[in-house]
Amino acid sequence: MNENNLSMFRLTDGGGFHMTFANGFTASVQFGPYCYCDEHTAEVACISNKRDHLIDLSDFKKDEKDTIIGYLTTNEVLDFMNWVANLPPDYVDKRML
Repeated sequence: MNENNLSMFRLTDGGGFHMTFANGFTASVQFGPYCYCDEHTAEVACISNKRDHLIDLSDFKKDEKDTIIGYLTTNEVLDFMNWVANLPPDYVDKRML
């Protein structure tokens, strides 16, 4: 936990959860009837730490050019969450250049 107490867990209404990490980025993991998933997968997104919007996920998965990636396995979701947790705090600023 950092000095700003940014780390937290939240359940979402649609059937999933958000995890905000010490760097301020939030990983969204969703599963349910209105998501890009099935009974064995989930969809993910990353919410910016500086602006309230989703960030492009092409740095996480090179062949994706979107802000949401669907049909990820549990291991892929874990990889995604680790990627979000390890983003540098200035990631969004550098991407906006």
